[in-house]
Amino acid sequence: MRDLYKEIGLSRNATIDDITFALQKIADNERRRKVEFILLNQNRKSMYDNTHHTLTTIGKLRDNLNLKHVGFWAGAPLQDFLYSNRKGLSQTEQLNHKLRKRTPILGADLEPTSVIFTLLVVGLVAYAWFGSNSVESPPNTSVSRPPTTTNPSSTVRPPNEVRTPVKSEPAFNEPVLTLPQTGILKNYSTLDRIAPLEVQTIGNNNYFVKLEAVSSGSKVLELFVRGGTTLNIDVPLGQYRMKYASGESWYGYEHLFGPSTNYTLADSTFSFVRQGNQVNGYTITLYPVTDGNLQTRTLSADQF
Repeated sequence: MRDLYKEIGLSRNATIDDITFALQKIADNERRRKVEFILLNQNRKSMYDNTHHTLTTIGKLRDNLNLKHVGFWAGAPLQDFLYSNRKGLSQTEQLNHKLRKRTPILGADLEPTSVIFTLLVVGLVAYAWFGSNSVESPPNTSVSRPPTTTNPSSTVRPPNEVRTPVKSEPAFNEPVLTLPQTGILKNYSTLDRIAPLEVQTIGNNNYFVKLEAVSSGSKVLELFVRGGTTLNIDVPLGQYRMKYASGESWYGYEHLFGPSTNYTLADSTFSFVRQGNQVNGYTITLYPVTDGNLQTRTLSADQF
């Protein structure tokens, strides 16, 4: 397993927008598709992050214990998670290795420490992969089996045992719809729209944007911005907060961009006001820029 964050020059705490922006700089299409497939899907990213954290922790532990990287940890796929370069064996260890090979004892060639950490990392990786709550459960199926005879005295169960049925998540089978054009989808305000707003995007992600009044929380405008395009509109005067959902495939108002939809809130308040003969407006970039001042945080679907 390779460290995908290291390959694109980011930390594991990077946001989806940070990852999307970093992918624009990768010239290798196969490498870029691999990172997109894992890190731009919320479920796959969650499973990968659990495994990434486990391998990083073990790599640091091996470094603190001054363990040499041999056997399982000498392979190229795990080099990204090692914090030193203690590869191979010393001359004394090589001699002992040869002597052990001549001893007809099962397992004499194995380094005990390497075996222990091999079993540990395999177990932790398996736990991180299969223990993640984000993996969708397959639908319940009923399988007919021939009756078996069980000795009642050989089966021990706790008193008042309650078995909870496993619930499966319904499969998402909604059809992909045509992307809306960049512009205003819905206008909930009756006020004149006189304040300028520009929204810039790059890449393949599309954006469904909401402007809500700070004082009442009511909707003012719903906008759509296709990836790689710029939206230029006028909005009513007022103070607004901005939320946006992002993704590639559009499934309509109810499902937005499907299970992989990312929900974000801009922490800034946008004040569109008149100052003398001038009206204050904003230019917003929905991707990282040098010296940018827009802070965002992730929302759940219910908060959006």
